[in-house]
Amino acid sequence: MVFVIPTIRGDMKTDFSTLDIVKALNIERERLRDWMTRGYVKPSVEAEGQGTRAVFTAHDVYGVALFRDLVGRGFSRERASAIVKLFMKQKGEPGSKKTSYIIIRESMEGDGVIETTIECVDSDSSDHTVDLKTGHHIPRILKDLPMLKDVYYKDDNEWRILYAVNFAALRKEVDAALGGV
Repeated sequence: MVFVIPTIRGDMKTDFSTLDIVKALNIERERLRDWMTRGYVKPSVEAEGQGTRAVFTAHDVYGVALFRDLVGRGFSRERASAIVKLFMKQKGEPGSKKTSYIIIRESMEGDGVIETTIECVDSDSSDHTVDLKTGHHIPRILKDLPMLKDVYYKDDNEWRILYAVNFAALRKEVDAALGGV
């Protein structure tokens, strides 16, 4: 039997169980288990059998909350899971205190395949903008330079969905909820 003792960051735990997530995010326990079984969301440490528990970091919990919110807003579980997996792979841990927005862009390829990309926008990027024509997050100063036209401005039909998530608000909500577990 393996026991995991949660570490404490100040007065807040940094490792969370499925029960912690169920309480904090107000998700039914069986729903969270189903999401985990189907691989839509994953803990950092998988449970290794009866008597052990899965261990989630705060970053993992942000991923679960993002998945829950995307599904709640009409994304299929498969699309939401793909987006969360991209989110989890972002370097510099997008759950960091600097990430303010997550820009989700789905593009239609020539053969009908949908390509999903995400970009985590830092809070210190006030000199940046999102170009609604391309869905790219770009430095404001570069937006109007003609030599970058081919890089930043592409055919309007290239992207299908452009979705922005206010990650700072989601993180604040999750942090407040986790503080109570």
